[in-house]
Amino acid sequence: MIEPRVYKCEQGYLDLMSDILAIETEYPDRTGVGCKKVFGASLMFDLRESFPRTNVRKTPLRFAFEEWMFFMRGQTDTALLESKGINIWKGNTSREFLDERGMTGYHEGEMGKAYGWQFRNFGSHHNGEGVDQLTELYDNLRDNPFSRRHYVTFWNPAMDDHMALLPCFHSHQFHCEKTDKGVTLHLKVFSRSSDVLFGLPFNYMQYGFYLQVMAQAFGYTAGVLLVSMTDSHVYSNQYEYAQETVEREIHPQQKRRVLFHKELNSLDDILSMQWEDVRDEGGMVNVQEYKSAKPKMAV
Repeated sequence: MIEPRVYKCEQGYLDLMSDILAIETEYPDRTGVGCKKVFGASLMFDLRESFPRTNVRKTPLRFAFEEWMFFMRGQTDTALLESKGINIWKGNTSREFLDERGMTGYHEGEMGKAYGWQFRNFGSHHNGEGVDQLTELYDNLRDNPFSRRHYVTFWNPAMDDHMALLPCFHSHQFHCEKTDKGVTLHLKVFSRSSDVLFGLPFNYMQYGFYLQVMAQAFGYTAGVLLVSMTDSHVYSNQYEYAQETVEREIHPQQKRRVLFHKELNSLDDILSMQWEDVRDEGGMVNVQEYKSAKPKMAV
């Protein structure tokens, strides 16, 4: 067993994947594909140094942005993402997949009471009022920044049967640090299950964007993003592709910044953001083509 450790930045992401690939033991999993895994890994980025990105393979920030805005708005119909060319939920919201989950009353493309629903309507099965966790979080960060209760959870066992997938990145907590320059905002994210090759880079871009947006809204400095994962895995059909990934040379570190074209003075300003409001500076560079075939997503 590899001892739990904190990996840092893009090199840390590659080191984590390399450590997983070096493990001899394989495990069964829900998808039936099989995987190698490690326990208790964390990945850390400091947004004061650079926005979290992975440049050794194509990971479009637009995809991460659109899915996270979809969650923040409380949306659950993935046809909205597909209309923007983002098809990552198709396998897990197909008619066959939903029927196997017992979600026969949900139309194809509907993820059910997961992620966005729990974010904005926690505890409500129907259209009655649940808890709008995002609004409460926003108000508390503004009015009581040094509270220890800036916590959001998507994990709701009472609604498991109404979710196409149980949340992988299931909760997060903000922390405000007082400095001589004002307030620095940090974010810790908790994951029960992380697809390191395909999912993780998009996840930490999303939470990096989220941290930066919330910090800007209150005039805080965006600080550390700490991603804490219980089960970090690489699927067996990904081994060759993942090995080619970890052998790639990281481009010289550059200041990667994500800037916004609009002022963020309210939660409504945040929720109305469009991709055109985002400026990605020093982001993706020219990425070489893979020799190995891209594996299918495990569903």
